[in-house]
Amino acid sequence: MSLIHFLLVYDPRARRLIDVRTFDDAAEAMPAYGRAERDQLDDRDTEIVFVGSDSLATVKLTHGNYFSDGDYWNFRSSPTNRLPTCATPSGISRLAT
Repeated sequence: MSLIHFLLVYDPRARRLIDVRTFDDAAEAMPAYGRAERDQLDDRDTEIVFVGSDSLATVKLTHGNYFSDGDYWNFRSSPTNRLPTCATPSGISRLAT
């Protein structure tokens, strides 16, 4: 079982995900997590969450509060919020559904 690294950026005021990224490689995921934390230094309410899991389904079980009320699906279906892809040594990673 390979570990997938998920970087979630959550706005609790709006009660929605504002960014979701996946990484196959922890060496690339950790710097992205650090950048996300630095980008949000002035906004103490925004939550930056870095979690490793075998699947998105498991992340939804363990971190369900970030996916409540269809937040993930609203984020994914919005034309202005396309799920980003992240280049990894093993290729391109995209958040699986």
